[in-house]
Amino acid sequence: MSIFCPACGAPAKFDIVHQIYRCGYCGEKVKIEDARKEKIEFQKNQSQRIKKSAKNFKMSTTSCSGCGATLVFEKNEALSNCA
Repeated sequence: MSIFCPACGAPAKFDIVHQIYRCGYCGEKVKIEDARKEKIEFQKNQSQRIKKSAKNFKMSTTSCSGCGATLVFEKNEALSNCA
């Protein structure tokens, strides 16, 4: 699990002696529980954005006449051939 400093955004490293995450850039300290909560909230928001984006994605499908593969592409995208 990657943890980033809430103060400056730099990666925070785990300080095993003090059982906290500490930013190597600005020295900010992040408690383990706070880091977990923030990570879970970020993942939840990211999942919601992906689901919303997927609803707006208009796709088309076609089959390759050469190999028979099914190709999925964006509605207004043009394909010349199968890779």
